[in-house]
Amino acid sequence: MPSKRGQSSSEDAAALPNVLFMPNIFGDTVRLLLTSHEYFQNYGRQDQDTLTPAERLLYSGEMSRITLRLTCIMSWLTFQRAVFNGRMSAKDAQGSDFDLGFQEACMVQNEEAERVLPKEMKSILDETFALYSRVLRLHQQILFPDQE
Repeated sequence: MPSKRGQSSSEDAAALPNVLFMPNIFGDTVRLLLTSHEYFQNYGRQDQDTLTPAERLLYSGEMSRITLRLTCIMSWLTFQRAVFNGRMSAKDAQGSDFDLGFQEACMVQNEEAERVLPKEMKSILDETFALYSRVLRLHQQILFPDQE
């Protein structure tokens, strides 16, 4: 039986482990969004001016990786919330369109970036990597609950 809007069916709720609405993940994501925005707005240009052209290119790529990680996490949380609220079935939310996206790009830690980029940039990269890794583990628990 389909879920009514705003209500979670017992089947869909049972399909989700009790890991979904950890306020810490949402809060950590928003905190990192704000931190990265503040850094890039206030210090990004100044920090880039100290880098060589090759390092600036690396900086730009890693800035994009930060954005991609945070965007993918927010998107994933939105779909999980839709399941929780009964607006989407758990089965539908497991389709590739609703997966935690861009895992190949987001799970990269660039050693060269660690050596040459500014301290604050490296800190944001490390924090977004750790957060994306946490969410990926949750995503895998939802997809494969018997493999814990």
